Amino acid sequence: MEVNYALSWASEWLSSAGIENPYLESTVLLSYLLKKGRSYLYSHPSLQLSSFELEEFSNMIEKRAKHYPLAYIVGEKEFMSLPFMVNENVIIPRIETEILVEETLKLINSGQRTAESAQKGRIKNSPLIPTCWTGRTHHSKLLDIGTGCGNIALSLAKYNRNLHVYAVDVSSSALDVAGENRRRLSLEDSVSLIICNLWDYFKHRRWKGQIDFIVTNPPYVCTNDLHRLAPEVLYEPEEALDGGKDGLTFYPPLIEAGEFLLKKGGYLLMEVGEGQAEKVRKKVEETESFEEVYLRRDYSGTERVVIARRKK
Repeated sequence: MEVNYALSWASEWLSSAGIENPYLESTVLLSYLLKKGRSYLYSHPSLQLSSFELEEFSNMIEKRAKHYPLAYIVGEKEFMSLPFMVNENVIIPRIETEILVEETLKLINSGQRTAESAQKGRIKNSPLIPTCWTGRTHHSKLLDIGTGCGNIALSLAKYNRNLHVYAVDVSSSALDVAGENRRRLSLEDSVSLIICNLWDYFKHRRWKGQIDFIVTNPPYVCTNDLHRLAPEVLYEPEEALDGGKDGLTFYPPLIEAGEFLLKKGGYLLMEVGEGQAEKVRKKVEETESFEEVYLRRDYSGTERVVIARRKK
């Protein structure tokens, strides 16, 4: 069968299954199978598929028609313009989480530039500088709680080489994926992978006040809403999605981690679900350990990130 006919029937199959962008997804899958770029397929519509290739392509299309995630089929998902290996042991990185990474990078870069200016005597006592940054070159310590495939931790380490990131997860299978992504991005010296529940590993007093940034995308879907999620999402690990009865179960211990671990002037950044931002902000403010608690919207306009600075 020629490429153009294979893409045509595959697109019809996916369309009848309710898949959005069926032709594009068909092309992505065939491109992955043949290890050819999509532009190559477009320019070689008469390319003949072998019987083996056609059978494999059919199997892939059948899986996708059952709403098995495209990212799991090809084993990869782009995040922050970087390729991340994914499988059923991790949730698939989503574009709305990029705002969490971008806001973190802004704070890190701003603090480091301000610290450099302070070191040269141009700025003194800036509120943007965690107290230990002044007077020396600083490699920020960042904790990513619930790292999954490592997309947040590794993106941050890739785009700011003055970071050392501690990426933790309760799932050893997820950390296996994160470890492979760390290897592929050559970040072994910048990112430490630690298996623990939430921040248990860091509860020893030697860690108190030692972290510059805590960044997290915790489970925040209400338990009763899990069955209402898109069919594709139901293939993802439930423990990485289920945020308890109100979706807010994980935020109090995360805020507690910020109180204990953050340096004075350090930052806590938490992704939240739709309609949760104000509730989480109030939880942060109730502790009286933070100041400048504010929200950031994602590209669709949803309040997506709660940011708080540890009081000095």
